[in-house]
Amino acid sequence: ALHPPATEIFDTNFFGHVDGLAKVHPGQRIYLEPYIAFAFDRTPPLQQSSLTDFSGTNSNFRAYAGAYVRLRPPGPFRMDGTFNPDFSAVNADQALANFDRFELEFPEVRPFFAEDTPRFQFGAPRYLYGDLGAQLYYSRTLGINTNVAGLTQAVPILWGVKSVLQTGGTEAAVMNVETSPNVKTISLSDNATIGRVTETYEGQRIGAIFLNRAGDSGAYTAVGADTAISLYDHHLTFSGFYAGSQSAGLNVSGAGEGTVAWKSQDFYLQSTYMDIGKSFDAPLGYFPIIGARSEQFAAGYSPVVRSDLVQQVFLDSQLSIVRDRDTQERVYDRGVFAASMTTIKQAVAGISVQPAIENVTTAFPIGNGRITVPIGSYKVLVTQVSVTTAPRRLVVFGVGYTGGDLYDGTRSSPSATVGLNLGRFATKATYQLFILNYGDQHFDGHELDGSATFAYTARAKSTMLVGLNTVAARANAQLVTSYQFGLFSTLSLALRATSGSTINAAALDWSDNPDFSAIMSLVVGISPF
Repeated sequence: ALHPPATEIFDTNFFGHVDGLAKVHPGQRIYLEPYIAFAFDRTPPLQQSSLTDFSGTNSNFRAYAGAYVRLRPPGPFRMDGTFNPDFSAVNADQALANFDRFELEFPEVRPFFAEDTPRFQFGAPRYLYGDLGAQLYYSRTLGINTNVAGLTQAVPILWGVKSVLQTGGTEAAVMNVETSPNVKTISLSDNATIGRVTETYEGQRIGAIFLNRAGDSGAYTAVGADTAISLYDHHLTFSGFYAGSQSAGLNVSGAGEGTVAWKSQDFYLQSTYMDIGKSFDAPLGYFPIIGARSEQFAAGYSPVVRSDLVQQVFLDSQLSIVRDRDTQERVYDRGVFAASMTTIKQAVAGISVQPAIENVTTAFPIGNGRITVPIGSYKVLVTQVSVTTAPRRLVVFGVGYTGGDLYDGTRSSPSATVGLNLGRFATKATYQLFILNYGDQHFDGHELDGSATFAYTARAKSTMLVGLNTVAARANAQLVTSYQFGLFSTLSLALRATSGSTINAAALDWSDNPDFSAIMSLVVGISPF
């Protein structure tokens, strides 16, 4: 059911209803999942961890193994552990071009981390159109290196252990992850611990978090507390957090945020103030800006629509004002004015206008280094329009356009999406054209994202993902075929091709540096009781 815009996304009042469940008995008190994998690499890396190459020969062929275990005794406690986890079948990141000076934020798709991500969240609420960025814990800092351009590199994980205790309104979760360097001998590199506690009573919540990292990357410790208090039948909410950090070579510093919001059936108002210290550090989180003060104001209105065609109309606005904490110089002022409509069949049409004033104090590259945005102040206006048909139809189609200023240049970016829902076979492809002008520089770019899934049976399927971005100069393709047998076992083959820029080297074209790998893995699930 489509929830009203002023309610939380996971408000159970608007969930669907499930009937007919009976004779449900808890199972899998102990669940063990060992795996073994065999891989072929067209171009072996110069250094390969013994965790992913047990032979240590660093040849084209390698083998490795690991295990996952879950302990769930009667009661409110659960513990999960993984040794040398294998994420070869996980979806590859979308090949995006970064047109901003701040780090891209990607979703977490690795099962071990994604399952409990909401339990460890600590930071400011995420606005519909983005915000300053304030998450003290960002799971992709564990086992992944990412640069500003959005390029990533996997870091071997030796082990991961997490436990969850949930009873009544009390929830406690702790996780420990150890990484290992890409060398032939298995050794300890960085150890990270994240602990989170929340207490909820009659809709009021208080919580605390603890983070610690030790090892090759240097010592780091952070602690924080947060709260959310609701009044007037949960219409009025006061929330906020404060966190302090200490890293090797940096002074102790803090970051705090306070939000007041009013939400009703038809509209919402929200105001947030955030203060981030100059020496605040969040190597296990997502803080693209430090040493800044931010004020954010947002408001939305969803009028009652008496139509058999339109289900919801939503009007939204947002203003973000960010200043340097010491000098009070502008970092940016960004606004959004948006309107969208959702039909009964879930077709969506939307338009937004995004004015901004950007103050660049350090020159930075975009477009794979072909454009360098110099120091200066820029007035920017961007318009976005999109229309998408109902998602469950046989043929799904959508068009969009993003155009306007790109700092001291211009950007025109039309896009089109088409998808098919044919029962066992489903596919979707999105193409976006970039026409970029910056001074005397002009070039076109292309982005293509496609996916296709075919289910041979209820237990066997193939999934293909394709990503290409000529602006970022990289591409990837992945085909995963899996077959489930028995109760919990899986045999899978993952084929992955990549080209273009990597985290270690920038390519001139998306087709440079082609590489290919194939990994066949056998996962055997065992649950004695």
